[in-house]
Amino acid sequence: MPRLCGRRKRLDWKILTVLALVFVTSYFYYNFSKVSVNDEEILHLRNKRFMEYREKEGKREGLGEKGRAVTLQGEEKALADSLFKKEAFNIIASDKIALDRSIPDVRDSRCREVKYPKELPTASVIIIFHNEAWSPLLRTAHSVVNRSPPRYLHEVILLDDFSDRPELGSKLHDYVAKTWPDGIVKIIRTKERSGLIRARLAGAKAATGDVLIFLDSHCESNTGWLEPMLARIKEDRTAVLCPEIDLIDKNTLQYGGTGSFSVGGFWWSLHFSWRPIPEHEQKRRSSGIAPIRYTCTYNALNDLSSSSSRTVNL
Repeated sequence: MPRLCGRRKRLDWKILTVLALVFVTSYFYYNFSKVSVNDEEILHLRNKRFMEYREKEGKREGLGEKGRAVTLQGEEKALADSLFKKEAFNIIASDKIALDRSIPDVRDSRCREVKYPKELPTASVIIIFHNEAWSPLLRTAHSVVNRSPPRYLHEVILLDDFSDRPELGSKLHDYVAKTWPDGIVKIIRTKERSGLIRARLAGAKAATGDVLIFLDSHCESNTGWLEPMLARIKEDRTAVLCPEIDLIDKNTLQYGGTGSFSVGGFWWSLHFSWRPIPEHEQKRRSSGIAPIRYTCTYNALNDLSSSSSRTVNL
């Protein structure tokens, strides 16, 4: 009798073990397969949005489209002039332009012919802002999403450094949720005024992409802006990059290329300035569109590997 009870107990434990294994296997299969399906659906949505914008961009018409200038007259011009000191640019003209406006591809023709690896690291684009005006902030976010291949754009983080403009509160939250329901754009807010560097550190801590890209909150990313930087980071994960920066006219919001390459530097007064490429660097480069080595980057736009950001001064 005792031997029979021992067999029954062992049998019961075997049955319980099998049932537990079946339950655990079913749980993980269901959840992981569900996540996989959701990821595929999200990527499909992002690819569709990216392709639709690219197909329509060249056909768009309206104020400021194709990067054209917006010229104000009369009372509107007077109002814009009165707000210029506060905003440092023509906010009235900016508000008249679509948040996802089209801009011309001003790249050097040789840049358009470069083929980049398909397998590149993913990017977390971090946009720091404090009391930025509505239209330039969102135009920056739209330009990043619309002109970044979805397979490489991991996320866009709007890092709010304790803004107190009313429209940057719940209105901004609702706009982001409605415009990008797939969650590609996120809002993170500091609990107190941090300043640029600490805000960047907060953004870097929250980011989960392979590469960190810091942008000002009043710029527009152009076609093909992302791949060259990611390819350079793939070559050397310790590199810190700064892209060639085009111009947006502060009075008319006209978009245009600089027509030349330059490097950052300082005057003796320690004011930042753009300088011609040194002769020794021109000789070193393999071509006119090869990366340029220099020791000073413009603070508004930087790109570095997330793994190296712990040791590099942001």
